[in-house]
Amino acid sequence: MTHQIFYCNGVWSPRGCWDNDLGLWRARSVVEVLEARGDILFHWADHYERLLAGCAFRLPLKKLPTEAEILARLKNLLEKSGYAQSIIHVQVTTGPSGDLKNSLGQPTLTLDVRSSHEPETVPPFHLKTVSEKRRFPQYKLGSSYGDIDLILKTYRIEEEGFNSFLYWDECNGILEGPYENVFFVSDAGELITPSFGMLPGVTRKILLALARESGIFTEVKERQIHLWQLTRMNEAFLSSTTKGVASIARINDDHKHFALGKSTLTAKLHRRFLKYRESYYKKRGA
Repeated sequence: MTHQIFYCNGVWSPRGCWDNDLGLWRARSVVEVLEARGDILFHWADHYERLLAGCAFRLPLKKLPTEAEILARLKNLLEKSGYAQSIIHVQVTTGPSGDLKNSLGQPTLTLDVRSSHEPETVPPFHLKTVSEKRRFPQYKLGSSYGDIDLILKTYRIEEEGFNSFLYWDECNGILEGPYENVFFVSDAGELITPSFGMLPGVTRKILLALARESGIFTEVKERQIHLWQLTRMNEAFLSSTTKGVASIARINDDHKHFALGKSTLTAKLHRRFLKYRESYYKKRGA
């Protein structure tokens, strides 16, 4: 069951008005996805900051409800749902339009709460690199996700035995997955993740901080990774709100498979992340 509430032109309503929402017709929206345990939101401040950054150049921020209002509505939805664990989607669109070309300047905010389960270990990913990159990757824009199904079909991802893909640019190298950031562990024990051209994920930020303080890796680097460098990488994994840490088994057919298992540095970092996550909720009463 889904619990939703909508805000537009100063009014909160349990029903949205989609038939003339320019944001949905023209793919003009900003989105955030985060998790919650009970009514405790995981790293809300980071998600909210990124939401505002994405809205700043596209939507009139003064027409949105305050952070306190949003949090109050979210808490109400979470309490009403009774879910032990939830995934929250926040979307802001440009809102109503009289002609589906020009906005009336009344952005619509949607809060969506759905039941979820504790993150489980997912099977290792088999990924294909595609010669594509997202526009304005630093913002989580709805339009960035509209091409994913088309890319899957165009590049025959599943037909060729891959689970998903990685955006890749000949100049900048490997960038990110369609919904995830990507990390590599070199043969020398370095943790490496792309430094630009990708969405700066909240889970990515947490993992980098944990990696630097843990001593698991010989060095933690943010720099670009090119295909020819994959032969020097021993492990690889994805990170996201919904996946946490997910191992990568291979990238493309012509590159070596990556190490998997409980003894890998990836697994050690994953365990540290889960411990951090539990501590975060416990300190806040969840």
